Amino acid sequence: MKYVIYILLLLIFAGACAAGYWFFIKDDRPIVASFEECLAAGYPVAESFPRQCKADGKTYIEDIDAANEQVQEEQDALVSDWYLCNEDKTFSVIIGNEDATIMLDDKRTYTLAAREVGSSTEYANQGDEVVLKLEADKGRIVESAEVTYGNCTRQEGRMPVVEELTLAGSITAIDTETATDTEAVITIDSNGQAYTIALLSEETCADEAEIIAVSELAEDDVIEVRGTKGLDDRIVPCLKGAHYLREVALVEEEEEESEEPEEGEEETATTTESEEEEE
Repeated sequence: MKYVIYILLLLIFAGACAAGYWFFIKDDRPIVASFEECLAAGYPVAESFPRQCKADGKTYIEDIDAANEQVQEEQDALVSDWYLCNEDKTFSVIIGNEDATIMLDDKRTYTLAAREVGSSTEYANQGDEVVLKLEADKGRIVESAEVTYGNCTRQEGRMPVVEELTLAGSITAIDTETATDTEAVITIDSNGQAYTIALLSEETCADEAEIIAVSELAEDDVIEVRGTKGLDDRIVPCLKGAHYLREVALVEEEEEESEEPEEGEEETATTTESEEEEE
């Protein structure tokens, strides 16, 4: 009988503890009606997709669309622009509160710290190896004290993709008179499609680029070109050392000439044949 009394007392004590937890602890938690409230209240969260939070016997599921909207709002808080510079060079920039991330058209990316310089804003990395200078709608990039992206103007809309092209075709037109920003503009036909090639001055071309002189070209010549397709759809074949513009027909003619015997060799062969016939 004594043991029965002890067991009853233990059950009463356990019940009192459970009731105390229910009224004094559990009720202190805020009322939960959503996943965000469940998460904020400290209830356990299952790391599923989407995440789930359980409270008071109910399961609350995270609203993925709302979460994505919040991320988008955070991204929209950043200012993103792109600039068009001399020689059809481009770069894009994402400006934060204390820094800016620039992406150059050769795929290099830098994160630069902000600093105020007069009426303009500058962004630079350690040692000023790369400096971005912005003022109103203008900008430029200086690398190792040399302007590599100059006379840049901020553009509207999405930055177009600049691509590298290699193709061959016959020349349909050569313009050396009306071209204002280039030495010449060449139009070629490649598989029935017209392409425009802009030849820059020798001073602005890469030293390793193999570029034939315009004076050596004529209509109907077959040429091969490798270059950068700029924002105006023109192909510029000398911005990089691997670029070239060369005449394909010239190579074929040299091969034909090497196969033909020289005039002196023909005369010697004819004389030898006639001597053999007389004998």
